Formats: sequence, C-alpha cells, structure tokens
Amino acid sequence: MKSLFILLHSNYIAEIKKSTIKDGFVRIEDKEFMVDNVKPFLVKTKWGALPLYIVKWDTLYPLEPKDFNIYESPITPEMQKRGVELKFWHFLLKRFGARLPGFNIIYFMLALLVGMITMYVLMHFRIIPI
Repeated sequence: MKSLFILLHSNYIAEIKKSTIKDGFVRIEDKEFMVDNVKPFLVKTKWGALPLYIVKWDTLYPLEPKDFNIYESPITPEMQKRGVELKFWHFLLKRFGARLPGFNIIYFMLALLVGMITMYVLMHFRIIPI
C-alpha cells in the first residue's frame, strides 16, 4: 500500500517521501520503520485519502497524532477574521467621510431640562423617596 511519510532528519529539518508498506514495515532510504500498529494521519487526495506517517530517524515507530502538542492561542481564527473585517470597515468609514451625527448643545440642554423637571415631579409626589 502506498503511503506518504514525513521523515524528520532533526527537529526542524524534514523530507516528504512516498513509499510502499509491506508486511507492516516500510523501508525509506537505508532505514526501516514498523508502521503496523500506528494510527496514521489521513491526507485527502482527488481519489480518496492517503495515510501519512511521521517518522524520525532515531525511532522505530512513527509518531502518532496523540503525541503532538497543539499550541493554544487566546485568539481564534474567527476572532482574527472579525478583527480584519472591523479594520476594513474603519478604513471605509474614514475614506469616504462617514460621520456620526454631530453633537448639538441645544438638544443636550433640552434633554437635561426635561430630566430635571421629571425628577422634581417624582420627588414632589413621593414616588422617589428622599
């Protein structure tokens, strides 16, 4: 059975190989690995999936998916996407001069006066105890 292999020469140097598995063993270059009891990754192809094994030069068995550390990040891909979209909208608003309605002091003073009268009436009729 044809399979893909990532051969790790060191912690940061890798090589991708395609090889055939025979009787639970695979021979890559001058090394032989036992892949019979190891669960592989599956790589999608046009016509199905190929098993992918990650082997290191100094071990007999390939690494399994459970052996990998997943780096946790407080920022998820969805959060990153939203941040980019917000930057995009900020750029559009800035570029085309969209403005929020201006602050009008007359409306502010009128609202303040209505609020003061309302509070006085509520305290006068003892709806809000002092």
